This record gives sequence, C-alpha cells and structure tokens, in this order.
Amino acid sequence: MTRDEALRVLAVLIAAYPTITLTRESIAIYADAISDLAFADAMLGTKKLIRTNKYFPSIAELRETTRNTHRMDGDSAWALVLDEIRRVGAQRIPALPPDVKQAVKAIGGWATLCHSERINVDRTAFLRVYERYMPDNDEVKQLGPSS
Repeated sequence: MTRDEALRVLAVLIAAYPTITLTRESIAIYADAISDLAFADAMLGTKKLIRTNKYFPSIAELRETTRNTHRMDGDSAWALVLDEIRRVGAQRIPALPPDVKQAVKAIGGWATLCHSERINVDRTAFLRVYERYMPDNDEVKQLGPSS
C-alpha cells in the first residue's frame, strides 16, 4: 500500500480509539511497518480489530490480523460496501477487496450502486453474485460469518 493508504488505516484506528495519542514518530513507524500489506486487506484487518480489541493494537497485532483475515461472508461484504458508500461516495475510489469489487461491478458498478434508490434490491443482487465468487474452500466455510 502507499504511504497515504497506510495513513488512512491509522486514521481509522485513531478515530476508533480516541484515548490514544500517537506522536509523529510513532505514526511514521506504524505506516512504514504496514506498508507492505495490501490496503484492502489492512482495512479489513483494522475493522476486525476495532470490533474485537478493547485497546489500540500493536503493529504485530495489526499485521497478524491482516494476514489472518479470511474472505468475508456476504453480509459482512455488503456492510463494507455500505461503509464505503458513506465514506467516499460515488466520486472517489472505494477501498474494497478484489472479490467485493468484482461483485459490485457485476451488479452495475460503483457509481450506479451509490446512486441507487433500491438498496434492498441491490443487496439481494450483490449477495447472489458475491456468493457465486465464494471459493469452494472448507477453511472459509468453517469460519462462518465474520466477527
């Protein structure tokens, strides 16, 4: 990921843990330490950490969670799409994993989805398409819904 993307990951973490205060040096160290990760994967790992950790994660926790983040179930993927619609809207590029991007494209594309007034119909279409891309993988099936 780029330095700006790494800083976006950190901005999400800092916003989620408002009691944390990081120095510029700490931010630079975090950004450098996660720069080799894929941005979409790091965002998924970040969101998982926010849901499961009481305290601001260490670099090692962020890296481990990102590495261990498996493909989301359909409802979690749809929730990520809705988060990105709220965050970036139709004019900017969403931070979505490739499989989620593929499903969004298959149901009409990002801009169309952002401007849709039939969000429940879009959700149904998204879930149908997304599940079609789900690998036939026992490890993923055993994970069940994302926590």
